[in-house]
Amino acid sequence: MKKGEIVSSIAETVGMRKNDVESVLDAFVAQVTQELKEGRSVRLIGFGTFLPRLRRSFKARNPKTGQSVDVSAVYVPTFKSGKTLKAALAEVPVNSEIVSECED
Repeated sequence: MKKGEIVSSIAETVGMRKNDVESVLDAFVAQVTQELKEGRSVRLIGFGTFLPRLRRSFKARNPKTGQSVDVSAVYVPTFKSGKTLKAALAEVPVNSEIVSECED
């Protein structure tokens, strides 16, 4: 599902204009991004928690040249799903067609 589809679905569900829903969604994403940049997590009880995680520096290798390259440490966003979200997905029967789509 893409952003436009999410906006349309929410607008239809709550009876709001798409432009208003898109503004709210943009504000939500901006706020979560700002909190993560400042080193704080964002917890939505039942849904999950967005967290900033430090990925340590490491050495990599350029596959073309074989030369060793230092990759700097960086913060990466992570998401830990909540109990309600996990339980909702656990109720879905496993379908081999869906599983193969998720693996792509």
